[in-house]
Amino acid sequence: MDAPRPGSPIPPVRKPKTPTVATGKHTYRPDGLLQVNPAGRHPIIELTDHAQKVWNDKLATQSRTLKDAVAEYKRRYGRKPPKGFDKWWDFVVKHKVQLPDEYDQIWRNIEPFWGVDPRDLQELQKEAEKREDTYTIINDEQGMRAINPLDVPRAEDQMAVMRLAGSSLPHFRATMSIHDGPGHVISYEHREALKEAAAEGGYIDIHDPPQSSTHGWAANCAHGSPLRHPSGEDEEHDSPSRTFIYNHYQSMDPCTHPSHVLYNGFLASHREGPGPHPTLIPTFAICSTAFHADILTVAPEQWMEEVDDPIEWDQKSDERILWRGSNTGILFQDDMPWNSSQRVRLMSAVSRRDGFQDVYLPPRKGEEEAPVGEEVRMRAGRLNNALMDIAFAGEPIQCGEGRACEEVRAMFDWRNKQQFGEANVYKYVMDIDGNGWSARFKRLMTSKSLVFKTTIHPEWYQDRVMPWLHYVPIQNDFSDLYDAMLFFHGDLNAEVDQSKGDGGEGRRGHDELAKKIAMEGRKWSLEFWRMEDMCAYQFRLMLEYARIMAVDREKMSFDI
Repeated sequence: MDAPRPGSPIPPVRKPKTPTVATGKHTYRPDGLLQVNPAGRHPIIELTDHAQKVWNDKLATQSRTLKDAVAEYKRRYGRKPPKGFDKWWDFVVKHKVQLPDEYDQIWRNIEPFWGVDPRDLQELQKEAEKREDTYTIINDEQGMRAINPLDVPRAEDQMAVMRLAGSSLPHFRATMSIHDGPGHVISYEHREALKEAAAEGGYIDIHDPPQSSTHGWAANCAHGSPLRHPSGEDEEHDSPSRTFIYNHYQSMDPCTHPSHVLYNGFLASHREGPGPHPTLIPTFAICSTAFHADILTVAPEQWMEEVDDPIEWDQKSDERILWRGSNTGILFQDDMPWNSSQRVRLMSAVSRRDGFQDVYLPPRKGEEEAPVGEEVRMRAGRLNNALMDIAFAGEPIQCGEGRACEEVRAMFDWRNKQQFGEANVYKYVMDIDGNGWSARFKRLMTSKSLVFKTTIHPEWYQDRVMPWLHYVPIQNDFSDLYDAMLFFHGDLNAEVDQSKGDGGEGRRGHDELAKKIAMEGRKWSLEFWRMEDMCAYQFRLMLEYARIMAVDREKMSFDI
């Protein structure tokens, strides 16, 4: 630029605009949701920073020695660890299993059984073993084997995982369900009585269990919880501002999120819910919910160490979010609420071409600390065309009596099924519950794509993965799906006119952050979800199980 001539006015110096800094704080609610304050920064910026800090703290505070692990076990659970804990620790060290303290899911499942006399548990297990919808894995002097394995592949998968522990496994007789979903519920009063008896070193009378003051799904919930005592208002949807998941496990609880019993086919198919079982039965399942008393095991189905030829993030050609799948989740029958099940609701949302969607705009580059502001209104059809490639594939299945399958076929555009390789070109992929948990999560997490996961089913790794660092958690009502996609993808880079109902100035997305989460998710899948990691979980679970089934439980404890 030429220097100004003598006597000419000096052009004013343009100072860079100072972005407004967010002054508000979002609310971290005890139900696992972050409630947005428009004066706070964009919630996804907040959540990704929060996730990184929590994960770093978790990694930094893990036990480094057996002595440390024993002390941490006692601190968390108020008991000595089970006999064989030292052998389990040797396995963890030998196979470089990370996060050796994070097995709270096992304790949540096992704790109530301390309140039942082990002699009663042994009789209950024998009765469960006779059921046609179970198989039993035995480990004793003769080795490991399955009896009554109606589902042979599932039994073989479970044994293949545990055999990695070799002769260090305890002797046990474990009866497992053949079903995709859980099936055993007890009332809240029953569960609390078991935990109280366990804390006092006693047992309840299994022939005279505590009675619930209510029925159905609500009987599983604490007094005063929203599902048990609805106020007439749905806090999730009537709150003054939108919400996002920060704690995925807490957000899965139907007791604090009553809409789950309406919006998830597995729960909705039971209407108000089954009556609580009068007895706590020691049986295992590969899928559970916050309601259920089944002991959760790993689910090795569709596990793979690596995917074939994953495409690098920058080479992925499609920036929409992908999902292809069948209409599982509920029986499609006229007397079933199939049209409110999770996969049908997802399809209904992304198939809209009319109407509007309220969203938060992503922050501009350099303004990540600015307030998120109020939601703007964008055309739903435009968003769906640009952001979503979600469709049912094949033909309707799980068809019962009536015209339900004909109706769902007519409602949506059905596509051809995709091969794994075809999905690799998408930057974003969706994972959603079917009849139970989703078995495709491991493959998706390894694919170098960013996984958006919606579920009500806690899994064995729940304490060992971090939402917003390894994947994007999405609520069961999909109220945050468009916000999340718009944040990473960008708002279509459009100059739009708010008076026309599209609101706001076009802004670019956060592709680099999306790539970072996708790569962290893949790293987690390769380093935290190995066959050895599943074995470490099962190994520790069976140590706990062998102890609660033993007549002399004290002799089945370990200490240094």
